[in-house]
Amino acid sequence: MIKKIKIKTLVIYLLLCFFSLIAIGPTLWIFSCALKSGEEIYAYPPSIIPKNPTLENFAKLQKIRVGQGNMVTATSNGLIVALFATFICLTISTLGGYGLSRMRSPLKSRLLFFIFFVQLVPAIVLTIPLYIWFADLGIIDELIGLIVAYQSFLVPISTAFVKDYIDSVPVELEESALVDGCNRFWAFIRISLPLSAPSIASVAIFAFLHAWEEYLLASVLILTPDKRTPPLQLAAFIGEYMIDWGGIMAGAIWVLIPVVLVFLLLQKYFVAGLTAGAVKA
Repeated sequence: MIKKIKIKTLVIYLLLCFFSLIAIGPTLWIFSCALKSGEEIYAYPPSIIPKNPTLENFAKLQKIRVGQGNMVTATSNGLIVALFATFICLTISTLGGYGLSRMRSPLKSRLLFFIFFVQLVPAIVLTIPLYIWFADLGIIDELIGLIVAYQSFLVPISTAFVKDYIDSVPVELEESALVDGCNRFWAFIRISLPLSAPSIASVAIFAFLHAWEEYLLASVLILTPDKRTPPLQLAAFIGEYMIDWGGIMAGAIWVLIPVVLVFLLLQKYFVAGLTAGAVKA
């Protein structure tokens, strides 16, 4: 019996290692290519480990090319857009999720249906209306335009997520605060908001990642090279007649660093938010 359990455990760990290797394999290959010269990238058969490692591809990211910008400026633009978009999304979705959770109205189900219906609309459908609207407002080729545009697909799903989590927070806790003299707003700030920290962290990671990696709307609304975000700057390595794979691979590693840091900082809250929101109190 013990041998069967050990064999079963061994098989499970072997399968986990196999699927983990499949998952991280592309990232390892990107890192390998980022350290290769252009000749070695195109060499056949390809080598997994670089024969002559070089950092020239990472040096390309800092070079300012005329009419092309550089990755350092793009990173700074991307962080501004992602952080402000995340903050606005958290503010709106937290208040909206709380309101939907505590609402006692026949309109509640219709509002929830509308929120989920909005998520079915592809981002590409919004590009032309947003472009026309932003052109009238004069915020085309402005970072503020991207920040506002991203709320169109960040807020609905984030609001629904926060709503599901706040449903698990006992209403009795807020009622006790109301009896002690708090109004509804301060009961939310002092009771529900701290207890919803895991869901807020999950929404923060979700919003940051989507704002950081979004390409379609950014490619339509941003025209100046100096205002590009990282995904747009990566596309600058694709020329008319050739593709600088080394620069793209190095840029992909560069873009991955903030994502990993954000996830490591909020990992425990992210896991708690994914699991606790599914349990009703």
